[in-house]
Order: sequence, then structure tokens, then C-alpha cells
Amino acid sequence: MAFVRTKNIKGQHYGYLVENYWQAGKTKQRVSKYLGKIYTPEKQQDISIPSLPETYTDALIEAVAWELSKHGFNRTGKQMIKDGIIVDFSNHTVRGKSNAVLKLNEGFLCEHTLKQMVSYIPSSEYPEKEGPRFASMLLEAGISKDAFVELYERVHKLFKDEANQN
Repeated sequence: MAFVRTKNIKGQHYGYLVENYWQAGKTKQRVSKYLGKIYTPEKQQDISIPSLPETYTDALIEAVAWELSKHGFNRTGKQMIKDGIIVDFSNHTVRGKSNAVLKLNEGFLCEHTLKQMVSYIPSSEYPEKEGPRFASMLLEAGISKDAFVELYERVHKLFKDEANQN
């Protein structure tokens, strides 16, 4: 499983997508992709989480927008913008002058984590593992625990209803 790792180069932090692998009985790390310069917007306000839409993707976008609003981002259509950094929900990108990574809460929001959340499909084979997997994915993307609880309840209900229809 890949995760975001930071590197400090001449006082500036950069994000990389890293994967662990085994070699000669030891764990090694392989950088698979450069993600961009890391920005750390300060949390500016506490806003209670809004009621989320019914569909997973719409609920996810609203939860991410809510998290970004708490960090001073403003919404313009399908984008959240602050200080030249644009989170585009249509294209699932996070960009400044080039690719960017936002350090939010305990995680990192970037193109990789945004696309990972949007394309999430729970495993029907191991439903008992979905809660931890889903929580890990959201927390790694910097989404707060409050939003996770709301989204998990929504996702669990949506996929349960879908399974019952089949």
C-alpha cells in the first residue's frame, strides 16, 4: 500500500508517494511518484459539519470542502481556493503553480489521495475490514474524524442498499 512521505530539501517540504517492499529480508521504500510542494494551511475556524448529500461522491466532496473551509479556503463552483492553491473537484487535482500537497490534520490532501477517495469501492469479500480501510484512507487524506463518521455511515448505507437490490 502506498503512502505520502515528506522530504525536507533546503528547508522546503515536498511530498512523495512511497511504497514499501521486501528485499533480502529487509523492508525498503521505493518512491513511485513526486506529488508536489507541501503547504500547511492553518486551521482558522471551527465550523460544524453540514448535512451531507445522499450520494457518496457528492458527500465526499462536501466533506472535503468543509475541511478546507475550516482552513481558510473559499469555494468557487467546483473548486476551493486559497493563496493560489486550487483544489478542483471536477478534475480531482490539487495545484499551486504545479502539483501541490496540503498538510491537513494528520494527513495529506493531494491529487493521489483525492482520486483514491473518489474511486473508493468497498470490498464485498471482507466487509469487516472496510471500516478500518475507509478510516485510514480518509485520515491519510487529512479529513477529520467527524467527517469520517458521517461519510462512513453514508457509505455503509449506500453500499448496503445497493447489495440488497442485487
